[in-house]
Amino acid sequence: MKLCIVGLGAIGGYLAARLAASGARVSALARGETASTVAREDFRLLSPDGDLEVRLPVSEAAADLGAQDAVILTLTAPAVPDVAPQLGPLLGPDTAVVSAYNGVPWWYFAGVGGPNDGRRVTHVDPDEIIDRHIAPRRVIGAIVYPAAEVIAPGVVRHLAVNRFSLGEPSGAVSERVTALAEAFAQAGLETPVTGAIRNEIWIKLAANISTSPLSVVTGATMRALLSAESTRAQVERLIGEVAAVAEAAGHPMPLSPDQLITAMARTGDHKTSMLQDFEKGKPLELDPLTGAVLEIAGWCRVATPAIAQIDRAARRKLQDRDRNHA
Repeated sequence: MKLCIVGLGAIGGYLAARLAASGARVSALARGETASTVAREDFRLLSPDGDLEVRLPVSEAAADLGAQDAVILTLTAPAVPDVAPQLGPLLGPDTAVVSAYNGVPWWYFAGVGGPNDGRRVTHVDPDEIIDRHIAPRRVIGAIVYPAAEVIAPGVVRHLAVNRFSLGEPSGAVSERVTALAEAFAQAGLETPVTGAIRNEIWIKLAANISTSPLSVVTGATMRALLSAESTRAQVERLIGEVAAVAEAAGHPMPLSPDQLITAMARTGDHKTSMLQDFEKGKPLELDPLTGAVLEIAGWCRVATPAIAQIDRAARRKLQDRDRNHA
């Protein structure tokens, strides 16, 4: 398969390095210092599974890379509306687009059936830019579980976990999702194919919403959030509210709060990606996470006071950061 990773941040860099080292035909669409560094030098992955140095074809222009079998979006959700209009040269007639980032994906309610079928989550794609440039038929859903961080342009440190779940929104086990899973598996990644990708999206949403904004507000690492009595109790409340929204939206979470907290604890002591972005002065993924879930909760008439509270607190923290650095 010919694969293009869009975004060479922590997850995109980890995935690109593992795929390239396995012999996959992988390229990357990146920008700025990352693109220029990777064009000159080997991309470096530091990992407990073994360090890697690989050459990656990289460009800031999609036209340089050509049509792909699959395009894997690993940027943060706020960047997707800006990038989606640039993806045309990567998209052949049968190119799949894999949404491998945090938050409610723009395609979530396309073809879902029921009263919310076709609804647009305004916190995710307010101007319908993504929807206009990426047809729903192209989409493969992905759930990203690894913990990783960028330590310099062209250098990523992988901390723990190597799992990426893949699934067609329709639930079908198609040839294309099977082929993509096989390419990931050949790179040493744990890649189950699920027929219930939307249910698993809620697991990741619960994990992100219960820890990421809270880490920004407190400055705490994952281990600290889960071990301190006060923050662990807050994590449990947030998971419970996300689970209630998932149930009302028709795709209940298949894990209990205790099971999810146990799974999160296995990722080790690290800063959430949102806290890393906060400290680097970058935009935060609040809209596709807390914002989107609060929007869906409103449609479904589910009370979510804990999510609303942490959303407000994280946005205040973000405003204070930006005001202090203006």
